[in-house]
Amino acid sequence: MFGKVKKLVCAFLALLFLLLCSCASFEKSSVSSFVFSSNIIGTSSVSAPLHISNAENLSSVCRSGFYELYFERENGSVSIRDISSDKYWNSIPVFKNTSSAVISASLASRGGRCYLNSQDNSIAFSSYNVDFTDNGLKITYYMSDNAETVKKSFSSLREGEIYLVVPVCFELIDGNLKVSINSGEIIVSPGFVLEKLSVLPYFGALSGYSSAKLSEEAENPAEEEPEDESENEESDPEIAEETPERDFLLVPDGCGAVMYTDTDDENTSNLSFEVCGGNGAGVGCFGIKSEKSSFVGIIDEGSEIASIRAMRPSANSDGVFAVYPEFSVTPVSISGESYYYAESYKGEISLTYKFLSGELCSYMDMASACREELIRGGKLSSSALQSGVYPLNLSVIGSVDGSGKNACTEFEQVEDLLGVLKAKGVDSINLILDGFFEDGIYQNDASSVSFLSALGGKKAMKALSSYALTQSIDIYAGLNILYTSSKLNAALSLSGDRLSVTVKNPLSPYIGGEGKKMYLLSADKIEKSVISAMNGLKSFGITGYALGSEPKSVYPDYKSEVSVSDFSSLLKEHYASFAAQKKLLLRGANFCVIKDAEVLTDVPLYASYPESSAYEAVPFIPAMLHSTLVYSGLPANAGEIYTLELLKSVEYGASPYVRWIYDSRSPLFYELNFSEISEFYANALKKLGDLSSHRMTGHRKIEDGLYETSYSGGSIVYVNYNNYSVNVGSISVPPYDYLRIN
Repeated sequence: MFGKVKKLVCAFLALLFLLLCSCASFEKSSVSSFVFSSNIIGTSSVSAPLHISNAENLSSVCRSGFYELYFERENGSVSIRDISSDKYWNSIPVFKNTSSAVISASLASRGGRCYLNSQDNSIAFSSYNVDFTDNGLKITYYMSDNAETVKKSFSSLREGEIYLVVPVCFELIDGNLKVSINSGEIIVSPGFVLEKLSVLPYFGALSGYSSAKLSEEAENPAEEEPEDESENEESDPEIAEETPERDFLLVPDGCGAVMYTDTDDENTSNLSFEVCGGNGAGVGCFGIKSEKSSFVGIIDEGSEIASIRAMRPSANSDGVFAVYPEFSVTPVSISGESYYYAESYKGEISLTYKFLSGELCSYMDMASACREELIRGGKLSSSALQSGVYPLNLSVIGSVDGSGKNACTEFEQVEDLLGVLKAKGVDSINLILDGFFEDGIYQNDASSVSFLSALGGKKAMKALSSYALTQSIDIYAGLNILYTSSKLNAALSLSGDRLSVTVKNPLSPYIGGEGKKMYLLSADKIEKSVISAMNGLKSFGITGYALGSEPKSVYPDYKSEVSVSDFSSLLKEHYASFAAQKKLLLRGANFCVIKDAEVLTDVPLYASYPESSAYEAVPFIPAMLHSTLVYSGLPANAGEIYTLELLKSVEYGASPYVRWIYDSRSPLFYELNFSEISEFYANALKKLGDLSSHRMTGHRKIEDGLYETSYSGGSIVYVNYNNYSVNVGSISVPPYDYLRIN
């Protein structure tokens, strides 16, 4: 008897050990892990008819304004019809394909990873439910890899059986399609992790046939028609017809970019942009233009866990152009054979699709639609700038690392620089003091900030602030609230590694080293830093704070059990606290946290991928921001040719931004380009200052190196990047210059 008990105890202990190994956690219970297998499990056959939409099967659900919502019961999909143009936007394409779905998902388990979609894993088994409402319908997709499992109750599922339930609401409100998923209602079978969820991945997808046809025509050109002498007559540029608008996908790359569908490009065939994670524009907007219609999608809720994916025909077996949101429902990290995961997102996932048609369907019109939705959703301020608000944003670096050796601008020298600028007619200045605290630009402990004595200390700082006050110059203290040099105070990744960043030295290699590794501060330590920093700086006469809002500033911290979505909310609260006390300047254009900012610097004015005839950067982000707040790109003199950077700020409606120091060892030494930049600003203020209160309404490339930007009220600004004059009708735009007409 004792032997049997002993065996049972040993078996129990062994089982307990296996459970602990397969579901290990570090420092807290919310992070678990198991040994990862790269096997693909749960494959199911493709039901081709379910991937194609048939207009004859559409049933009207409801109507709002000029738009109508349809449901196709045969494939469990929805469509939107623009009544005015009879244009249909389908969630399932009308052309042949094998991958389209309303919802697709990836799940992982100890046995491997499986991929499910609403068509082959739910509709094919008739395992879905539809509830109609006043404004639309709710479709609940019950998904599995086989018809037997999907019919089981959740409680009767056995280990390893694949099961996923995703309820999706479709509503037509004010002519917009609202798509929402309550993540708390998603059901996943035990032992599985819901990694990613793609919502309407084929909505409005375009067939790649047009590109193939163009290529075929290029290889086999038709016989040339006899020339008509009347067609060879030189036409008046002012009355010449414009080139028809090209179809494209709109993606949040940098300032915004369009992927044209009439030209192939291997460099941009399969792209992914994290909305709040590092490589995107910091805004959850995307869209498609097709002939005389377009739609733009805006992520209302869940942007912190979202990525925008875009693909060309060469990147998928169906040969389609598509752009869509993908949500990382469960935080996942794979390190070697270990698969780490945290608690799944339980909040709301919601999107708004806005539809445009006729002459108002360009990327600028899409930007206007996004702006309207972001203001309504409380992510962008509804305030408007006054006419003439056109400051010079000026960053001055005090010290690289806080040492006298790497000090480059003292407080008194900053005052001298401001005086010279005033003498040049530069009256409106936002002064950003970077590297004037201990540790210089590597300042990392905001809870005990102190002005560098090597630069003049507190007394010199107060003298500078007094001078700035008399001259109506705003001073922003460059402050890091998210960095620390302490490993103990560092945030942790899923696998338990300390989160870190490398702060680059803008004065390298002339002054100081290349940069320094710093840790991201644990979420539970930030509040103390915020309160201490505000209390420590309130008596020095500064106007505001210059803080980071770049995508990397929104991160999860598994030491404090704070997810990326919770961290975003936490950061917004802290930024709001700063803004309640003084003005707030943020670096970057992360729409997750910029609502309370009055000034933005380091807003991307370029795309991250190389431009080509198939991929082009456009002022999508600037068009949303213009007339709402002051924004600038990167410092003009930090680029290769500052003249071109200043012209880019004109083209994109941004305020000029420059970074200067008093040390002649660096290319940022102010005397190297002081006269040219100050004169450029003074002229731009006279010519463009009143446009600050106008919305940006149009933008186009007229020819290589020549661009046109339009504003509400009728003003047009031409920017010429060429080294020769360019004529536009009866006017001439000088080389490396701009021209405004009304």
